[in-house]
Amino acid sequence: MALQIGLSEAFIGIAIVGVGTSLPEVAASCVAAWRGKADLAIGNVVGSNIFNIFWVLGLSATIRPILYDPALNPDVLMTILAGFALFLAVVVGRAKILHRGEGLLFLLMYFAYLTIRVLFGDALARALSAAAAADLLVSGVLFSAGYHALSLRLLAAA
Repeated sequence: MALQIGLSEAFIGIAIVGVGTSLPEVAASCVAAWRGKADLAIGNVVGSNIFNIFWVLGLSATIRPILYDPALNPDVLMTILAGFALFLAVVVGRAKILHRGEGLLFLLMYFAYLTIRVLFGDALARALSAAAAADLLVSGVLFSAGYHALSLRLLAAA
């Protein structure tokens, strides 16, 4: 059905399959957060992503080489930026806590990413050659660092 309305296979994998396979992690992390087990909530997500990147892709590539489609450049870049945003929030952040506002910001960033990917997917992928992706990554990291520093100042003032 998603293919019939014009969504790419990459988008289907990222959004639909990605969300569907992550629902158990969502439940486990929400329960852990509710019970005050922050390490379990964050460790669940971080551990799952590390496992998926290294084990799932690694094992799949040992079975049969995986051709990388540059159309995935925006998604790989978003993965890097998401990891960096988490790093800023919990390692650099105030009191080493992922606050509700930051959690809401993470949710908004995900929906913005999906929206941009649906609206500009192919054009965005073409625009992100390897060199452009590297430039955008540096810009995104600098923007994220500046935004996070500003949000910490605003939270401290509140």
